Amino acid sequence: MKAQRLQILFFIALIFLSSEVSHAQIWSLLHQVGLKALLQSQKIKSIEIQDEWMGISSVGRQSKTYLLKPDAQGAFSGVAHFDLGGGKLLHGKEDSVQVPKEAIEKFLSELAQSSLVDGKYKANLEHSDDYPSTKIKIELENTSLLFYSESQGDLAIPWGFSFQGKDYTINDKHPGTAFHALVPFLKFDAFNRFVEETSRSVQKNGR
Repeated sequence: MKAQRLQILFFIALIFLSSEVSHAQIWSLLHQVGLKALLQSQKIKSIEIQDEWMGISSVGRQSKTYLLKPDAQGAFSGVAHFDLGGGKLLHGKEDSVQVPKEAIEKFLSELAQSSLVDGKYKANLEHSDDYPSTKIKIELENTSLLFYSESQGDLAIPWGFSFQGKDYTINDKHPGTAFHALVPFLKFDAFNRFVEETSRSVQKNGR
């Protein structure tokens, strides 16, 4: 594990010191050491989550965004931004969020088990009027990882993954399961109440 950690730290340094590192070399490294070593190689500066949905709704687009940063005990906290609609009919609300260390560890453990397939991501859409979009960006000290999905279904399989300008596909459940590990702490109940209140207001007042 120590040699693996040193290998990926060296390679990350090489990425930022040289423009000659190819996508093939990046893919080879990820294939050898996996996401687990990459996530363990550097301190996490922040976790940014954007969870949106579009479909038939009186309030239009529904969006939840979170920017979470670590504290000294390993928990992550930040602010949730809830937005409904758009333009002149945009409704917004903020709430505080705190995710305990144990949930963050489970989240990262699930992400680390994701299997990468070389190739561009394509969403799985099986019906109309249901368009989800979830993005999870993990900011490390010297680089960032982006998991994303516009697929339908509870676990949103498949997912896409971007690292250093290269795209991959994840055909397993792990990113979706990772996201679900955080859901109990992301104030979904408060968001749903906000949707209901806004929907009643729109139906009554037209805005």
